[in-house]
Amino acid sequence: MWKFKPVLLLAAIGTLLVLAGKAWAGPAPVGLWIDHTGRGGVEITRCGQRLCGHIAWLKDGKNAEACGIQIIGDAKPMRNGTWDRGWIYDPEANSKYDVELKPIGSHKLRVMGYAGTKFLSETMIWKRAPIGLTKCSKPGSEKAAKAPENAVGTAKKATKQRQAAVVKVKSEGASPRKVMTAAQPKTEAKSKDTLANVIKAAVADTNKDGGKSKSRSKRTCRFSVPYLNMVVKVPCDS
Repeated sequence: MWKFKPVLLLAAIGTLLVLAGKAWAGPAPVGLWIDHTGRGGVEITRCGQRLCGHIAWLKDGKNAEACGIQIIGDAKPMRNGTWDRGWIYDPEANSKYDVELKPIGSHKLRVMGYAGTKFLSETMIWKRAPIGLTKCSKPGSEKAAKAPENAVGTAKKATKQRQAAVVKVKSEGASPRKVMTAAQPKTEAKSKDTLANVIKAAVADTNKDGGKSKSRSKRTCRFSVPYLNMVVKVPCDS
């Protein structure tokens, strides 16, 4: 049978209690929570050794500008199982208050806002958001995220069109650089007639010899214009 002196036993128990108090800070209430009004959801995450929270869901899409605003910060783990000494922001009053967070089971969160002392406080109960709830996003954020992707897609498409145009022009025997440059649609507003005239001028330029055009053409060359589904006929050397 183990025997301990009373002083040593009390010291050992005291040490264990202190260590247990430091280790036990309660489960961190991370995740998405629906506030007491049911109109908004706050996603609580770890920020280092503390907790912070941002608006991540809004019932009314008209309030999308509020999405992403931080309303909880600096909540620290305490020995009594709470997360305290942080701050909470009230968007409606545009004010910050002290806050204490305490999980109640796994589906409820007690949020206590106070001003310096807990004798003057307001307690709210938040509920964990259902699984699969779609988070909000600020207006324009999706377009901004897709912009680089669209730019890459447009560049790839233009490159493929340019390569196809070069192949077609070479197969017709004309000057690839001039005809392809003229045939490349730089703007959608360019008309077929204008483009055809440019192509004719480019082909005529390739037939020049010493600044004089060869007028004794006995053969007609046909050129397919990429993207426009048209064929241009111009005189060329036999």
